[in-house]
Amino acid sequence: MRRYWIPPEMVRGDAVTIKGDVLHHIRDVCRMHIGSKFEVIVGAGTKGVAHLVEIIEETKHESLARVLETRMITEIPRPHVHLALSIPRFPVFETVVEKAVELGVFEIHPFYSDFSFIRTQTDVWDKKLSRFEKIVQSATQQSGRGDLMNIAKPVELPELLARFNRSPGAGGLFAYEGESVLTTKQGVAHLNQPNLREAWIFVGSEGGFSSAEAEAFKATGLSTVTLGSQVHALDPGRRGDRILTGFPQHEIVAIEGALNGFLDRLDAFVLREREFIDTVSHELRTPIAVIAGATDVLGDALAADSSARNALTRIRSTV
Repeated sequence: MRRYWIPPEMVRGDAVTIKGDVLHHIRDVCRMHIGSKFEVIVGAGTKGVAHLVEIIEETKHESLARVLETRMITEIPRPHVHLALSIPRFPVFETVVEKAVELGVFEIHPFYSDFSFIRTQTDVWDKKLSRFEKIVQSATQQSGRGDLMNIAKPVELPELLARFNRSPGAGGLFAYEGESVLTTKQGVAHLNQPNLREAWIFVGSEGGFSSAEAEAFKATGLSTVTLGSQVHALDPGRRGDRILTGFPQHEIVAIEGALNGFLDRLDAFVLREREFIDTVSHELRTPIAVIAGATDVLGDALAADSSARNALTRIRSTV
C-alpha cells in the first residue's frame, strides 16, 4: 500500500486536507483520485501515526480525505543499522541516501575526515540538507518503508567515535582498503552478537581513510573488514570468478549483487567479442588466401612492369 508523509496541520480529527507539494505528488504523480485509499503518516521515525484514508472530494487546489483506520508506527527490529559515512561528493551521497533507505538503514551519520569532500563545517551542507530529506521521503514512499531514515548533523570523526563508544549495545566495523585481518564474512559474524542493538558501519569517501584515522578506529576497538583478497583474486582471464560474501540475509548482499552483476555483463561482453573475432577470422581466411595466390600468379605475369610489380608487392605485404 502507498504511504505518504504529511505535516500535522493537514489532519483535523477524521478529516485530512491534502494540498501543496504533497497534493502534487499524490494526485499528479501517483494518480490518486476520489475513491483511492492509501496511508498518510504524520511524524517521523517510531513516533509517527499512520492513517488509512480514502479521498472523498477534490478541488483544484485540495483533496479531502476521511480517516478509515489509525495505527501507531512500530519500531523497526533491532539491531538498528547506522551508516557512518565520510562526506563524499554530493551526487554520490544522494545515491547512498536513496539506497540506504531501500536497504533499511536506520540513520546516516555524515562526518568530516582527512579525505572527505567537505573537510570543515560550512553552510554548504545546510543548503543541501532539504534536498537530502526529500530524497529520503521519496525513496521511503517508493519502497513502502514505514519510517523515515534520519540524517544526522555532520561532525568530526573523533566526536563520532566518542558517540559510538557511549552507545550501549553498539558494535561496529569499518571498511578499510589497507591491511585487514578480517574478511567481510568474518567481520559480520564477529558483529552478530545476541545483545547487539546498534550495528555501525564506517565507510570512507572516495579517498578512503588516512593511516592516522585507521589507527583511531582500531583504538576504539573497531574491526577492519575488506573484500580485498577476493577482489585481487578476480582475473579477467578466468570467466565466472565472483565475490561470495556468504550472507544472503544481510544488506551486504546488495553490494555483492551489484558487483557480480557488473562482472556478468563484462563476461558477456568478452564472450561476444571473442565470438565476433572468431567469425570474422573464419570469414576472411578464404578471401585472403585467394588474394595471396592471385598476387603470386600476377607477379610472374607482370614481371616486366615495374609499377604493377610494386603494387603487387604492397598487396602481398598486406595480406
